[in-house]
Amino acid sequence: MAEFNHSALGLQKERPLVYTAMSKHLFYFRFFISQFVVKQGAVPLNPFLLWDYFLLDTVNRDEVREANNNIVKRADEIWVFGAVSNGVLAEIKIAQEQKKPIKFFKIGNPHKIIQVVSKNEIEMEDDVKDFKNEIKFNNKKIVICGSISATPQIKEVSDKLLEMGYETELPVYTKKILAGEITLEEFLRKKEQEGDFDFRNKANEDVIKRYYRLIKEADAILVVNIDKNGIRNYIGGNTLMEMGFAHVLEKKIFLLNDIPDISYKDEIRAMQPIMLNGDLSKIA
Repeated sequence: MAEFNHSALGLQKERPLVYTAMSKHLFYFRFFISQFVVKQGAVPLNPFLLWDYFLLDTVNRDEVREANNNIVKRADEIWVFGAVSNGVLAEIKIAQEQKKPIKFFKIGNPHKIIQVVSKNEIEMEDDVKDFKNEIKFNNKKIVICGSISATPQIKEVSDKLLEMGYETELPVYTKKILAGEITLEEFLRKKEQEGDFDFRNKANEDVIKRYYRLIKEADAILVVNIDKNGIRNYIGGNTLMEMGFAHVLEKKIFLLNDIPDISYKDEIRAMQPIMLNGDLSKIA
């Protein structure tokens, strides 16, 4: 007796299940949105294809809403398309409670879907525009590492990441400088006069252990490696150690610039950092 065979049996690659959250005003875009998700290598769970338009009101709409909420909880990711409506905002909040990854997309003409890269780009429908602050655009934390002499560049990078929706953590002394507790010039002068170890000990803080804990709780680290001491894209000893923490903790390591030509460049390369070449939009 012949054994049953079908091409579908060989098509079992795991794909993420994506709930497509969208306003009823995009009902006419439902097929296009599902097509987009499929082309991105995911499986769309599209409410307007599952239920048409609230099952044509043949059941109470809250039954459909509750069913959608169950799908949100079971989906791997939530992708939000177009302006956020009141119903979509409710789904976003449920997804946030479940700590689901959420991506936002805007729809342009003709039939063009573009991923939103900052919270400022998220559009809200009029009746919920005052609740935009309840959306956690990214909710991922990045610990920024680098020489304290790079404080201006670290602040610039942090500001951009915050705009993109990330949480950031800065080096202790960078925060002190930015808070006006000490100037960068004073820090560098004290460090030169007293030595790095003595100066930091006087602050009565174990910076190394503190940063280890922060990296452990974060999603990734970003090294702001700029030119210093005549070395292009310099990475110092403390930063190298922090990269080691991240590597052992299996956190992503991003370098703002390329690996420096330095004695321990092989060790840096072994940690397989992701080079951004100055482009923060490459962070993912």
